Amino acid sequence: MNIANFKSDDFITRNEPSAPFGGSHTLMWGTVEEPHRDRSYIDDLFKLIGVENGFIVLRRDDTSIIKDKALILPVDKWAEGWVHYPTRLVDQARRDD
Repeated sequence: MNIANFKSDDFITRNEPSAPFGGSHTLMWGTVEEPHRDRSYIDDLFKLIGVENGFIVLRRDDTSIIKDKALILPVDKWAEGWVHYPTRLVDQARRDD
């Protein structure tokens, strides 16, 4: 789902890799290497702060040691692949704090 389908303060996570980085190329032994798709943040809990100036601004909202740091991702590579985080897991994360 596209990040534009969510509103500020929604709890979201990724369920698929980013858009491809770079193009495919042939290695010296003839193998074709596909573009890299970043799988970071799949199943991590985030609170959406907003989308502004071509960037997605998120805040980690879990028990991570970096939960108070904002995460800023470029829209062109990270717009697709978001889903609402399951509510029961959000509730459990809040109780564990």
